[in-house]
Amino acid sequence: TLKVSKDAADAVRGQLEEGPKAVLKNWLLVHLSDKRIEDVEGGAAMQKLRREIEDGFNSILIENAGCKVDEVLFDEFNVQ
Repeated sequence: TLKVSKDAADAVRGQLEEGPKAVLKNWLLVHLSDKRIEDVEGGAAMQKLRREIEDGFNSILIENAGCKVDEVLFDEFNVQ
């Protein structure tokens, strides 16, 4: 889940519907595929991963729409 400010909500939604959704999805899949179990175990590791995803998404969103994500929240996290 992406948490954004009310001011940025429409811009982020528009980018996800019309803009670089495939770019964001691809970035996320590539980023996660480089992770090992040790990289995602424990609270500190999960916080680090959330920050990495937030930073990666923001670099794409700011470049394309001048908007950003305030926080990445995990609803569910499965490791295979």
